[in-house]
Amino acid sequence: MSQARAEDLDEGGSNGGASSSATTTASSPNQLSTVVIQGQAFSSTEIAQREVDQVAGGTALITSEDFANQKLTNIADIFDYQPGVNISQSADFGQAPKISIRGSGINKGWSYWLTGVEFFFDDLPLTGPNGTPTNFWNPYDVSYAQVYKGSNGLVNNGYGLGGSINFAMHTAPNAYPFQARVDVGSFGLEAGQVSTGLVEGNADAYLSAVAVTDQNYAGQSAANSYKLSGNFGYQITPDIEDRFYFRFADNHSQINTGITKYQVLHDPTNGGSSAAQFDTDLYPASFWMGNKTTVRLDSNSQLVIGETFDEYTNIDGAITYGSEWWFDNVGLRTIYTRHDSLLGRDSNTTVSLLGVTDVVAHNHIYAGNGQATRSGELTNPLFSTSFAGSTDVNLSLSNDYNVYQSLWLTTNFSGLYFRRVDNFYSNTSGYNPTPTKDQRLDNFDWQGRVGARWDLAPEAQAFANVSRSVEPPRDVDYGAGYGSGVLPRLQDQTATTIEIGARGKAGIFEGSLSVYRSWVNNELVTVPVLPLKLTSRTNNVSPTINQGIELSLVTTLWQDRRASQPADFTNGDSGGVKDVSGDDHTSTSSRLTLRQSYTYSNFYFESDPIYAHNTLPGIPPQYYQAELRYVNSTGFFAGVNTEVASSYFADYTNSLKTNAYALLGVEIGFAPPKGQWSTYLQFRNITDAHYASAVSPIYDAKGGDAPIFYPGDAFGVYGGVQVHF
Repeated sequence: MSQARAEDLDEGGSNGGASSSATTTASSPNQLSTVVIQGQAFSSTEIAQREVDQVAGGTALITSEDFANQKLTNIADIFDYQPGVNISQSADFGQAPKISIRGSGINKGWSYWLTGVEFFFDDLPLTGPNGTPTNFWNPYDVSYAQVYKGSNGLVNNGYGLGGSINFAMHTAPNAYPFQARVDVGSFGLEAGQVSTGLVEGNADAYLSAVAVTDQNYAGQSAANSYKLSGNFGYQITPDIEDRFYFRFADNHSQINTGITKYQVLHDPTNGGSSAAQFDTDLYPASFWMGNKTTVRLDSNSQLVIGETFDEYTNIDGAITYGSEWWFDNVGLRTIYTRHDSLLGRDSNTTVSLLGVTDVVAHNHIYAGNGQATRSGELTNPLFSTSFAGSTDVNLSLSNDYNVYQSLWLTTNFSGLYFRRVDNFYSNTSGYNPTPTKDQRLDNFDWQGRVGARWDLAPEAQAFANVSRSVEPPRDVDYGAGYGSGVLPRLQDQTATTIEIGARGKAGIFEGSLSVYRSWVNNELVTVPVLPLKLTSRTNNVSPTINQGIELSLVTTLWQDRRASQPADFTNGDSGGVKDVSGDDHTSTSSRLTLRQSYTYSNFYFESDPIYAHNTLPGIPPQYYQAELRYVNSTGFFAGVNTEVASSYFADYTNSLKTNAYALLGVEIGFAPPKGQWSTYLQFRNITDAHYASAVSPIYDAKGGDAPIFYPGDAFGVYGGVQVHF
């Protein structure tokens, strides 16, 4: 969390874990985004890095510098080279990539609500009882993203097997007064962003506006979106800060219903056999807002209080039927942190409460009305389902204790409460204000985690943990199977996980390694019903095993230290973030680096009466990315990259598989140090390979083909320019 205290930053440092005597001071105008310890300033990004490094398990920090000079139109673009994080396409090419961590949620969730991973905006909740709305995601305003993989998300009030991701928005103190960016490319891509950041005394404001139009390579997948986001911060007193956030989104896209494996190889631009029946996906005028107040109680404790409200809709227009989803959610998050000395050793304690409830939540189904329905003009109601009152509550207690010198013991325990409401209304004889069926499920559960981390050296660390995680069914899981009016007796998905690993730097190498194994009970899977896949069914399945290896390695093959000079983040590589720390911790010398990311995933049924020990479909067992990149001290850069995925199953009987694929890419660009502009040019899939980027797994393909594949992009050229001052 970006409001870390000075003591937390100093934890585990040269004092060997003894109680820190550092104090926090701040100086205008950057006091809202920096922490100063004994004369040294830390930026919000450095604080975020320290937070993920203090977790005894697999984590990652992605900063705007990592994706500044590349194609940037979808949130999926920022997750390259992140082992364990699987990005796949869904029916909604324009807005909703599926994000899965360690196999979570890859086989469940609808195209417009993601499940399996808990998401936050600036430590405030986005995910609710209905899952995660994807239309608010905006890569252009991301300052950094903290990724807590698997059960390590428990430290951030996360649920489930997949962990959590926290997106932090740019703020004025670390943004430029003016910045503009334009991206264009193949398949009708046109995107632009304008942003501004202003600081006046104790107040600051940041505003970003984005427009994206993309015809996309796959048939029936054109999309456009308009997004406005910003925040306003005010330092009320030296110890109290308040910040208000808002996001507005208006998205429109077509629906690709999937094509066959044969079509992926020979006719990939086909929109799907049912595309003419299922056309429009609208997310009109949705908004999310939140407020976060941070109070420094004393030199050793801090309280954060946050509130959120969001409203978002989704309209599906098809000739045969139409549907409307509408949600209003209210969220609360409080975080109390305290630093103490226990038996002469550091002890850091966090107590947090997270709650989200559906104030308004319904799904209306309408009879089809031809082209009018496809354009979003819904008439002739058939039936409705209301989820209003569904609630998630998570009360968590965590402690990080310095047991001995550089050895730390971490513990987390969470008490959970879930309520699911399903009121079914039949409107076939006109509007019916009384529910035909009224059902409610209440459930209490718990999750916990014990871990240890050992600082082997100032920049090297080993870790291990064991945990129990819980993921509840979401509203959309109960809403699957239109018209039933029966709330399925779905169980919470639970998992026991063990993990060991290490991360750090040694000479020319920097990387991380995690090895994990999860015993999963009642895994939740959503399977589309063919042939048109307009309905889906969510079920618990028999026990499964999820295990894997995540490896990340960056190697500096060559560096010209003679040209080394202090870093200045006001160059094009900064992604719109200026340096507020004054720290000369990086160099702009010429260098040649090799960046690699490898994920091994082995997910299978433990002993199913129907599927025996079959592999779970939907994710490649092996996935590899690499980039060889040269950066010159003048700002010129060039690189070659590859993406390789093994074949994987597309059905639960393991009778249908995708083809393995390997992609090649080239990029060049110029981002002059201390310059006010940067540019890039990317060539992707230069061999024009035809491949499936994702599948929507079914129960049994019976050894034949099925329209459940989504094609990856063919050869494309993309370029962009950004200016700032």
